[in-house]
Amino acid sequence: MGGSLRGRALFLVTTVSVLSACTSHPNSETSPSASGRPTIESSSATTASTVAGDPTALTADSAEVTTSADAIAPGGHVALDTDPDLQQIAAGNYASLMGTWTEEAYAANPHDGTGEQWHQGRDGRTLDVTSNDIVYGSVTIHGGTLTYDAGNGPTSLPLSFRNEGEYLEASPVDQDVVINWLVRFYPNGTVDLNSDLLPNNGVTLDNSKNTIYIWSSNNGISEVFFQV
Repeated sequence: MGGSLRGRALFLVTTVSVLSACTSHPNSETSPSASGRPTIESSSATTASTVAGDPTALTADSAEVTTSADAIAPGGHVALDTDPDLQQIAAGNYASLMGTWTEEAYAANPHDGTGEQWHQGRDGRTLDVTSNDIVYGSVTIHGGTLTYDAGNGPTSLPLSFRNEGEYLEASPVDQDVVINWLVRFYPNGTVDLNSDLLPNNGVTLDNSKNTIYIWSSNNGISEVFFQV
């Protein structure tokens, strides 16, 4: 298991293995909301105004990340400056996530009218986490920036970090992108992952483990990694 609630963070990561297969605009896909139900990402103008007006938003770039405890820990929620080092994660320090992460489940939209379909994790799918980087395939998160390569060279997207109460969420500051992303860090035991992510096909998620989740608009791919 991956430690106590105050020990580490869960992080769900979206599958990137099919990046080269899809070039659809993110506005044609949906990203999971905090309740697990999809929400349409509209335009960069709307997103920018939301981030700018949200006192809980952390806008990250390669030069500076705001990490004020007051900015990311509104009253009544998990204190992100003390519970599993989420404030440090927002600042680009992933030391609290170091360890072994394996894929426990994944999902994709087959575009056949059935919607997102979940499956049990595949052997050999792991995350490489160092104190400075989270790496999976052609995707790297470093210093508050997500970089991926869909076959046309690297694309770097500065991330905005938000306190969603029981977990930390990150997505590109500019939502008007070719491939959109959503990253969530779940401390163990804070969220019912089955209610939040709504897996189907008999897939169930273990709430007692630290989890990493990344979603991509590239065929609606999601991956769930547990720390073991």
